Formats: sequence, C-alpha cells, structure tokens
Amino acid sequence: MPIVDPAEFTAALTARDVNVGGLAIDDRGTLAGSARSTSQSKLSTKTSSSSPSSHTPLSAAESLSSLTVPSAVDADEITVTGLLSKGGMGEVMLGHQRSLGREVAVKRHRGDPKRERELVIEGRLTGQLEHPNIVPVHTMLDDADGRPMVVMKRVEGDTWRAMLNDPNVPFERHLSIFDDVCHALAFAHARGVAHCDVKPANVMVGRFGEVYVVDWGIAVGFGDSAIADVPHVSTLKGVFGTPKYLAPEMALPGSGPIDGRTDVYIMGAILYELATRRPLRTSKVIAELLHHAHMAAPPTFEGEDVDGGVDPELQAIIKTALARHPAERFQSVEAMRVAVKAFAAGGSARALLRRSEETLQALKGAVADGKDPLTIRRLAIESRFGFQSVLTENSSHQRALAGLSDVLATMVQFELDADALVAAQTAFDELKRMRGAPGPYADATIHALGERLAALARQHQHDLEAVSALQRFRAEQDPSTAERERAVFLYGAGAAWFSTMVFLDQLDRRLIVQVGPGAFSLFMASFAGVLGISALAFPVLRKTAASRGLLITMVSCVLGLSVVHGVGFLRGIDAATMLAVGHTLWAVTAAQLATSDKRLWPATAVCAVSVPLLLMFGDEALIVSGLVGFLILADIARRWRRRPSGGA
Repeated sequence: MPIVDPAEFTAALTARDVNVGGLAIDDRGTLAGSARSTSQSKLSTKTSSSSPSSHTPLSAAESLSSLTVPSAVDADEITVTGLLSKGGMGEVMLGHQRSLGREVAVKRHRGDPKRERELVIEGRLTGQLEHPNIVPVHTMLDDADGRPMVVMKRVEGDTWRAMLNDPNVPFERHLSIFDDVCHALAFAHARGVAHCDVKPANVMVGRFGEVYVVDWGIAVGFGDSAIADVPHVSTLKGVFGTPKYLAPEMALPGSGPIDGRTDVYIMGAILYELATRRPLRTSKVIAELLHHAHMAAPPTFEGEDVDGGVDPELQAIIKTALARHPAERFQSVEAMRVAVKAFAAGGSARALLRRSEETLQALKGAVADGKDPLTIRRLAIESRFGFQSVLTENSSHQRALAGLSDVLATMVQFELDADALVAAQTAFDELKRMRGAPGPYADATIHALGERLAALARQHQHDLEAVSALQRFRAEQDPSTAERERAVFLYGAGAAWFSTMVFLDQLDRRLIVQVGPGAFSLFMASFAGVLGISALAFPVLRKTAASRGLLITMVSCVLGLSVVHGVGFLRGIDAATMLAVGHTLWAVTAAQLATSDKRLWPATAVCAVSVPLLLMFGDEALIVSGLVGFLILADIARRWRRRPSGGA
C-alpha cells in the first residue's frame, strides 16, 4: 500500500538512507546527489556467471583498476572543437577524429573521479548495446589529462524535448519516435538492462529522421543481465532518475522490483506528455515529486484540448502503462509498443471520426436554426458517411456507433417535422437495427419516435385515400376520358336513328307496313336494347360519370318514348302527332341537361324547332325525325370532343 502521508513518506526515505534534503535536480531534470551504490559504497561488475547472485561487490579501488581505459595512442587523434551540451554530471563536446576525418561526440566528466568511473561503465554498457536506435560508441580513450572520454557518433539533429516544444511537429511524428525508442528499450531489456532515465531530453532525432536513445549513465541490470560492468539492481540503493517520470518502485527504494516494466511506466509518462502537452508531475519540490511518484495516482485527462481531446483508446494505453503495480502494466515494452502502433495505425480513422462528429454538431445546429432542408440533408449525408466508414474498419467502434445513431435519430425527427414519411421511415428502420448501439437514444426515445412515425403514417394514409378519392372523382368527371369512343358511339347512334327512320318511311310509302305509334314503340324499345348492349359490350363507354350519365339518359329517354308511343298507339293517335310529342320530350330533357352543360343548348333548340315541323309536314315526319335525331347526336359528339385549346 502506498504511504499517503508525505511526512511518513519522507521518514521512510530517511530510513533507507535517502537524504531528501541533499537531493537536487540538474538542468536536465535528473536527480543529483543520490547514492546508487550499496551502503559500503560498492558497485558490482559482471563476472563469468550470469546469475544475479554471482555479482561480487568490488572495492572502489578494485573497480577503478578493472575499468581502466586505454590511453590515446596519438594525442591528436581526437581534437575537441566545441561544446554540444552540458549537464550536471558532465558535458558532451564536439570533436574531430583525425584518422577517419569525421566529427564525433565526446562525452566526459570533470572533477569527480567517481563520475569518471561511472562514465566508463556507461561507455562500456552503451558499446555493448548495438542497436539502430541506440547511439553507437566508437571508442573510449583517456584525454591528455588522463581522464576518460567516450567517443560516440555525432548526431546532427535535435532532442526529442525540443521537438515536443515545437507545435508544428505532428502528433503522428511523435508516435513514430516513441516506436523507435520502444525498439531500443526492448533490445536492452532482452539483454537484462533497464534504462531508468528515458525522457525526451535523452532521445536524439537526426536530420534524416534517425532516432537514438542516449545517456545510459544510470541504467541498471536486472534478472540474468548479460552486460558486463553494469550495476545490478540487487546491489543498488537510493533514489535516481528524473522525478517527473519516476516509476513508483524507483521513488522509494525496496518498494518494488526494478526491471523492464519500470521503463514501461516511464514510457507511459512520456506518452501522457505527448497526448496532453503537459508533464505527468509539475511540482518543483523534490519531496513532493517523489511522493507523487510513490503514490502513482491514475492519470487524469479532463480539460484537455489536444486535437479534440485525448482519444479513449490512447487513454486506456496510458492508464495501463502507468499502473502503480508492475504486474498491472504492460509486461513488456514491446507489448506497449504494439498497442501504441495499433493506435497510430488508426490515425486516419480517428481524424475521420472527429470530422464526422464536428459535422454532426453542425447538423444539429442547422436543424435547430431552421436551415434549408438541402443543407441539413447534405450535413447528414457527410456525417453519416464518415461514421459508416469508420465502422467498415471496426464494426464495434463505440464512438462511431454512437455518432451514427445520433445522426439517424436527428434525421428521423427532422424528417418527421418535415412530413417526409419515406425518409423518416428509412432512417428509423436503420436506427432500430442499431438499438443495441451506444448513444443518447435509448429504447424509450426510439419508442417515442416510432409512435410519431406511426401517427404520420396514418395521416399520410388518410391523405393518400383522400387524394385517391379526389383523383377518382376527377377521372369520373373528366369529359376527355374515352371522348373518341363516346363520339363514335354518338355518331353511330345518330346514323342508326336516321337510317332506321328512312327505312320505316320507305316501308310506309310502299304500303309494305303501315308505320304508326305501335311500330315506333317497338322500334324505340329495340333501339334502347341496342344502346344497353353496346354499353355492356364496350366498358370504355361507361368509364366516366359523364359517359354513364349520357348512356342512362339516352336509354331512359328512348324507353320513355317507347312507352309514350305505345300509349299513342292504344289511343289511336297518328304518327306525326306522336313524333311531335316525342320531340317535345326530347327538347324538355335536353333543356334540363343544358342547365348544367351549356354545350347542349343547340341540341335543345333543334329539338324545339323540330316539333312544329313535324306537325306541319306530317307526310315527311319520319324523315324529319330521323334527320333531327342525327343532327342532335352528331352535334353533341362534336362538342364533347376535346380540342387542343381546351375549349368545347
């Protein structure tokens, strides 16, 4: 359990021979003044055995003699020409190697023989860690004053720290550097070495993108370390490293194992800084920094505004790496690297997701502001496409699922308000299929939307039925429907009427048959039957109300005339008089119809004029009746034909 009280924590450090008041932080953020040796001030070097128990502590004198370096054969082989960087424990100079004609970096310590000895250990350690992402060591030599110096590759570039301070460096580039650093650490861990002081200031990035982990001065061996001379963690005490990045087990000696998982924690602190643009710990008081490191409180991400906030997936990686107990962290830096690599690979999807979420907010604003439907539907299509593209790559992506359900629910409500039933139904059906997806729209909301949709569907059905009824009514009343067939029928009926009257007239004149009201009655009944059969045989003739009305009127009128002529026959009335009576009935009927259709007034006038003509020219009554019947029906047919101008 962590020590919560700061005073108790300081007392615990003191009990472990750590003098907090004697600690200081150099200009690179690293602790200075903390002993790393055993209580007898001894360091261990690697012997022939690979077991941690075989690390035999040597005296300081023995250790110094065993770690001597060769003197320079030629004093002019390495010429120091300038200063590259300077820290609390030494300096890195720019040098020129005469034999190879190249610039090199020369690291050396001044003053403290112990620091010089640690430099030799660092040089040997770094030289044995040959990896593309670990700075190469060319050689170690004594300078003209007999002090050791480590000759390394000169990296022309900048520190990762400087790049972190540059807002123009994209986040993806930092993740790429992070990946290279993890490669270097994974290699070192495989050799049983933990860096223990990884930080952006200890990573160099060359002009052509090459990445090197430098400054292995406080690295420790763990487990079956295979690197000679490196101090094994079992022989060390004290607090060392950079407080801003310290793992909990480093803040209080003996509180936990120091191994590769320690570097995992430190890399987690770096990743937190990459994601939030702020260090994990910010206090300037060493005791507070150490106590915060010991407590290792879970990181917080509230209030961040880095490209829309820290992605939940990245948050999970950071939280795992920064777990207080090593067993709860990534168990290797390689496992952490793979997780970050997978996250980085989804960068385009995250960018698309952010744009889709921004478009979704614009969509909601457009709906609230009553923007035009074209703009609203365009925003919906853009946002929906983005979320669906993310889901194509990862069908269980929670934010994409939530965003898509939000778009669909927003559009269901919009389309319902716009009375767009089909569009609302389409969006609602997809929303129902996503009922199990996360988002602000629970089943209750979906149920409410469903009820609104059902109500709109009922209203639309009612409207459709009303429109259908209106269309049927208009079709029924449309005089243009079957106008050609109706005209042909009327012309045919007129011709039949006229030809029949002429035929009867000839029969009467030749004394073959005496034509009178009785013959007219039979003829009228037969004519009515022909009209009825024609209407049944040709459905198009009764397709509209106008056509059916005409047929009913004609059949009724003819049947009525048949009855009238039958009565006349029984009364002994002559043929001319009965024809005049019949035409009078025609005129009355036509006049009634003409009150609603002015096109029938000419037919009414012809009928009225024919009555006195029939009485005046009784001998020609059949011919006059036939001609009048033809003229009336032909005129009606002509006037009911639709014309291009739309007139009668």
